[in-house]
Amino acid sequence: MELNPFACYLAEMNMLIQGLDDYFVLQEAGNVSPIERFHIYNTDSLYLPREVLDSTDVTGAARGIHVPDRLSDRLTDEAHSIKAKLDDYAEGFFYVISNPPYVSSKQEELDVNRFRNAEFYRTVLSGDTNLYLLFLRLGLYYLAEYGQMIYIVPLTIFGDRSANAARRLLKTPPFSPDIATRFYRGDILFPGVDQAVGIIRVGRSKPNISILVSGGDDIQEVRAAQFSTDIAKVVDAVPQNDLWQGSWLVSNNQVGLDIWQHVKQASDNFTTRLGTLVDDTFDRKQGDVNATALNPLRLGEGKGSFSHGDIAIYKGEDVNVFAPLSTFPSDWARALQVTHGTNLAREALRASQILEQLKQISDKEKGIVLREVARLNTRERLIATWFERDSSSPRAFTHELWRMVLKVGATEENGKALLALVNSKVTAYLINLFSTNNHVVKDDLGRVPIPDPQTLPVTQLAALTNELIRERANIEGNFVVKYQAKLPEFDNGQVYIPPSAVLATSRLPRLRMMDLEGRGEVRNLGAANGRIKALRARNFIVCTTNPANPNTAMFAQVLDLFLSEPDRENDTWSQAQGWQLPEMVAAATWLDTYSTIVQQAQASWDRFVAMQRQLDEVVADWYSFDASMRAAIAEGLPWARRRRNNHR
Repeated sequence: MELNPFACYLAEMNMLIQGLDDYFVLQEAGNVSPIERFHIYNTDSLYLPREVLDSTDVTGAARGIHVPDRLSDRLTDEAHSIKAKLDDYAEGFFYVISNPPYVSSKQEELDVNRFRNAEFYRTVLSGDTNLYLLFLRLGLYYLAEYGQMIYIVPLTIFGDRSANAARRLLKTPPFSPDIATRFYRGDILFPGVDQAVGIIRVGRSKPNISILVSGGDDIQEVRAAQFSTDIAKVVDAVPQNDLWQGSWLVSNNQVGLDIWQHVKQASDNFTTRLGTLVDDTFDRKQGDVNATALNPLRLGEGKGSFSHGDIAIYKGEDVNVFAPLSTFPSDWARALQVTHGTNLAREALRASQILEQLKQISDKEKGIVLREVARLNTRERLIATWFERDSSSPRAFTHELWRMVLKVGATEENGKALLALVNSKVTAYLINLFSTNNHVVKDDLGRVPIPDPQTLPVTQLAALTNELIRERANIEGNFVVKYQAKLPEFDNGQVYIPPSAVLATSRLPRLRMMDLEGRGEVRNLGAANGRIKALRARNFIVCTTNPANPNTAMFAQVLDLFLSEPDRENDTWSQAQGWQLPEMVAAATWLDTYSTIVQQAQASWDRFVAMQRQLDEVVADWYSFDASMRAAIAEGLPWARRRRNNHR
């Protein structure tokens, strides 16, 4: 059943072409039969007889729906007998396989009331209307006794609020899910289409005590990773309440399920949650202003100043784990001096008022700022840091950040202990277990189950946080700001420092590339408009200094370092003529200086990572995880491990 008539035509032609070879074999065998019309109907499959739409028999168990066999219905809709379950279709279908459309009412204008006013569809809607949910309901309606329904659906089926009613219906007898698969990338099943999807299989009239669970980066990995587990650990892993919405736990292995069962017990069956602990210490709110509303008030990066009464604007990319807020924010804004008589939108005027209020902060405001992470780009750690602001240095956070302001009477020690907990791998792991296609938002953080809050090692965690903040400040100030260092995205990565940045701070003699080429010390064997990366890969750029010169070997190393600088490797040879390099006689001295700075930066990063791991161990001790659970948490969940590379 297809709404678009041309799509119906294409489908029939495709099926005919696919069957021609088989039909030829039959002909050769003397079995000549006419090709009957394929059962493809041009109709709105979501439009069902009124008797079906008004029925309260959600599961079809009562079998009390009677649709009269009206000739008028058959004439106006050639698929009426299927929709009404008449004739050969009375019992439904043993196999229902579908990749339904994924269209939300937020993306496209839908007649939402048409479905919400129908009892049939209302049972599967609990939030935003999405077409795939309606087609899930159709599949259950058509499913015969002992039949199986297999759907490719958005990953939100496992945890999004809008799919809450659907999850509940899919496990309501006589329905029972027996396969749940999640893919870790958005382009596995449909190349070129970035859509996070999963696969579910649901049976009818066969209650299951187990379910097959799997996941992977490709189909082969999904097949290899499949394992069987108790169905309750997947579809009844969390409470069916407004906070959890009955999310399903589709882990990649058994240890993930075991970790969750352990956490469930440690939290006294979800009685103690991180949100309660956080709300006792902080006022949790979204960022100060909407980034779009700020547009008329923006000054531009580097164009503002606290001394001029401007406000520093911080976005998500401005926040890093335990890092001080940069003195060079991504933007600056200025509140309007006069608001009456302006033609600005109400949102911009409101943003201006908020900026003005930030300039009037009476006491120093302290707390945590947490970065939202969108879609499948969750991390092995959440991204949060400590902030302080007052009227002399007003800072505004956009709505892609969450700010937690320390309450009056709450101690900074408690606040920093909670920052450690938020940034720990344990917290990220527990959140990522249920991440689907959403931001890491207030509810995701707040619902994390925790052990008895009275046993939280506050002093130890706060002390580690202070050490981490100091070490990260050292990294940012001495290496990131001074030398534009690129920090690793992952713990075991290498700090990269651009050689040009080190040279810029040195007092050693230097020459331009064109001068070195003119002196015959460097030569390009390729084209002048060739990219440095391509020329270097073909060994076209060579050091042509006399090998007997004692400085030649060192200078060749220096040249290679400058040619491999990532931010400049797309320059052409002509553009590289203006690059500066150390004078040959100073090459050894410069190389020693560069190596020392890189070693110092790496040592500082390694200390920072070691302290983070120490923090993780303290949190793991609090939860009483065993060795296998700690190893799984340290490794992280596969859908939360971004592609590893050397740079942040």
